[in-house]
Amino acid sequence: MFSAIHPATVVSGVSKNRVRCAGLTLVEMLIAISITLVMMGTVVSVFATVSSSVQKRRAVIEVSTQLRHVRNVLQRDLDGATCPLLPWQRPESNHGYFEIIEGLHSDFYPSMLTDGIGDPLTDDNSNNPEIDHAASTIPASSLDFTSVAGRSDWVTDGGGLGDYDDILAFTTRSESEPFSGPAPSNNVDSSNNNQRLFGSWQSEAVKSPVAEVVWYCIENPKADTDKFFGEPGFRTIYRRVLLVAPWIDYRYNIAGSGPKSRPGVLRVLPDSIDASGVDEALASLIAFQERYDISARIEFDPTIGTDGRWTLAANTLADLTKRENRYEHHGFVAGSGRQFPFVMASAGGNATSNVNFVVDPEYGNNNAGGANAEPRTEGNAIVRYDVTDPGADNFVRPLAILEGGATARAMINEAGEVIHVTTGLVPLGRTGGATSRRGEDLMMSDVLGFDVQVFDPEAPVFAVHANGNVLQAGQGDLDVTAVGPGSAGWSTAAISGLQVSQGAYVDLGYDELHRRVFSVTTPSTLTTPFAGFAHPKSQLRDARLTRVYDTWSFHYENDGVNQDNDLDASGNPAIDEGTNGFDNLGDYADGRFVRLGVDDPGERETSPPYPSPLRAIQVKLRVYEPDSRQPREVTVRQHFVPE
Repeated sequence: MFSAIHPATVVSGVSKNRVRCAGLTLVEMLIAISITLVMMGTVVSVFATVSSSVQKRRAVIEVSTQLRHVRNVLQRDLDGATCPLLPWQRPESNHGYFEIIEGLHSDFYPSMLTDGIGDPLTDDNSNNPEIDHAASTIPASSLDFTSVAGRSDWVTDGGGLGDYDDILAFTTRSESEPFSGPAPSNNVDSSNNNQRLFGSWQSEAVKSPVAEVVWYCIENPKADTDKFFGEPGFRTIYRRVLLVAPWIDYRYNIAGSGPKSRPGVLRVLPDSIDASGVDEALASLIAFQERYDISARIEFDPTIGTDGRWTLAANTLADLTKRENRYEHHGFVAGSGRQFPFVMASAGGNATSNVNFVVDPEYGNNNAGGANAEPRTEGNAIVRYDVTDPGADNFVRPLAILEGGATARAMINEAGEVIHVTTGLVPLGRTGGATSRRGEDLMMSDVLGFDVQVFDPEAPVFAVHANGNVLQAGQGDLDVTAVGPGSAGWSTAAISGLQVSQGAYVDLGYDELHRRVFSVTTPSTLTTPFAGFAHPKSQLRDARLTRVYDTWSFHYENDGVNQDNDLDASGNPAIDEGTNGFDNLGDYADGRFVRLGVDDPGERETSPPYPSPLRAIQVKLRVYEPDSRQPREVTVRQHFVPE
């Protein structure tokens, strides 16, 4: 057979039937690699976007969960309030107290760190500290602040901040689960029942269904360069719980075979503190309450020892009706001792000297480690303190004293250094040696606002047009916005505007606040329950003081103390004239004092700052989530009208 040969396969005796090998050219390889890289980049970008979104959602959920927890705890505390919101409570009623302190700041004046007074174009100056506007993560307002000369590099004006320096303190009862906190242990020598040295005490958990609860918020200080408390300008919410546990009974033997202390005595102070050593007694109370969560007061017992001893005694609800027995109501003035009305927070005092620090003589550095702070004032009001020397080795927070009546409290870090002094409250910190309770009272950080407001049923509400003009009588434009006392434009609208309704949640003394911040004089006829200064007979009326609502105690009218320092017709001190059974001169009317009956209210020596029933309060909590850059706010409202 003959094999068939394709004619195209042989040319001049050479075979052309060659096999082509499959492959890619260099150009094709480069194109393929480029496409692969693009696809991989797209996938990575998608994963990064998804991961970032998940992270932000997780951060939002976490912040929302924390905020919900804070709201629930606050709501539960308010639900259990033991004291009716009716001023003039009697200690024998055993109701405790309810107190609201309205700080100096508001939503339209939220912080000295963002007020622009002095030279806000610089990071800081000695007269008025400012946040770092070019680097701070505090959310900004909607205003065009970058167009102002010298502010082109600003990323925020701090406009997201709100009111923060209010304090809410009251007694409460937990119906579901009792309050728990540390109490002293290992404080009694079992061999002779003598009290051990305070520095060697330990702690154990105790429970009580009733507690004194204090909610407050602190702005992270600018002077804290190490950011020990967080980024300057942001705030932190704290909740201090002090158990009402008068049943605690250690029955100390004093001086060996001496008399035993009475029930409720938590600690007998050293014999070196004599009756005049009120400052050291208060410093010892601070040291005790930094370690233990028991509501307590100082009390001098003349029956202990040869010349008496200072003691720390557990409070009852009746004791807490009295302001002087409440947490941090020291009211101590250098050279004058404790003074009525035992202010918890203030903003004034005509200070002419530096802050003086006093520590527990049994548990601390006698000179507070050399710490020194100087007050800074505007007019006659103290706006802040500058720590010129932080000191060192403070085992516990010292008592800070300033002449003139302004409150001062020290914040210390883990090294025992005084890094900040404030007119309000401070959180727990170091408690001895290397031990610390820092963070045990912390509720939430990265806070923008903590605003406590009261309901004023007569607060006028006005209206403004969309263009900002005040609505006048006879105008029928429906495109208006209601403006309440919480808005910056309320005082302007109050002068010539049309009142459209009444009743709003307001800051205490809101009319006085608008006058001071905006220099606007609102109508003098505004006499709503919570509009202006406190009652004329209230020693908390001073404009330098923060505004206070307090259920008050009637015992000031029969305690043998002349709180108003007035004289009778014979020139003698008129003491407790409102409860002495006589018709004394009391009320001032028609240019003269008049008699209105036996022990009429005008004869009383004191008055609650705002002697009106309180129907309801609301607390606004505003926080910031830095990952998603979203502020979040919740409002807690509590009604006190009996159903």
